[in-house]
Amino acid sequence: MLCKLMGEALYKVNYCYSSPSLLLLLLSSSSQLVVVLAAAAAAAVVVVVVVVVVVVVVVVVVVIVIVVVVVVVVVVN
Repeated sequence: MLCKLMGEALYKVNYCYSSPSLLLLLLSSSSQLVVVLAAAAAAAVVVVVVVVVVVVVVVVVVVIVIVVVVVVVVVVN
């Protein structure tokens, strides 16, 4: 399977080198693909960071509430 994919890729590269306009088209489409992939990766990183921050804030709030409840129970008793 890998050899087949490599063969197809080499065929496309050779075909594009024989036709400069196709090479330019391939380069422009691949650069657009890189931009799209970079944007998607950046968006994924932002989403992960936001989720981590929200989880950390929730955990901190829960810990503070538990500590306050424990302190109140100890003081009342």
